[in-house]
Amino acid sequence: MQTQIPPPVVPLKALIEVYKACPRMTHRKWVQWAVLCAKRTLPRFTEAHPNDNRPAAALAAAEAWLATRAAAATSAADAATTRAARAADAAATRAAAATRAAAATRAADAATTRAARATAYAARATAYAARAATYAVDAATRTADAATYAARAATYAARAAATYATYAADAATYATYAAAYAAAHAAEQQWQALRLMDIYHTEDCQ
Repeated sequence: MQTQIPPPVVPLKALIEVYKACPRMTHRKWVQWAVLCAKRTLPRFTEAHPNDNRPAAALAAAEAWLATRAAAATSAADAATTRAARAADAAATRAAAATRAAAATRAADAATTRAARATAYAARATAYAARAATYAVDAATRTADAATYAARAATYAARAAATYATYAADAATYATYAAAYAAAHAAEQQWQALRLMDIYHTEDCQ
């Protein structure tokens, strides 16, 4: 079986700076790239903001400009293209922000829940320690009770160990989610960089 070699990682920001100074990368090519990126992010923006149709309208205007290329509409199309690029950037930014906010909210909720549980267990442990001290004073005359409470203490310790094991598993799950989000973000930037390179190497037919 032949081993497939993955494509090299292309730094998107550096690639954009290089192409900005290159005459071959025309205005039309930048618009084509902006439209491709906007189409990928628009569904996430629409899901988060179903009543805001401005990015979709700007994207439609940019696509219409690419299709017609009428000389008389160049000035208006330039303005529409600028709005489309800004709307695409805003859509991508807001979609990413919505994703991060949702992840942060879930993490905060989980952290709050864990903190509340830990506080409750700490309070119970403190109360149990006070009770244990009281029973220790009477241990000489209450050996049977001491044995009973020792058994309860062992049970409580086992429950606490199981609970904190669950918390550790939750922490591992959230760490996995964070790693997956970082990988998805890197993959999206890699896709955008590769599409920009494809468009750069195509012939412009303005």
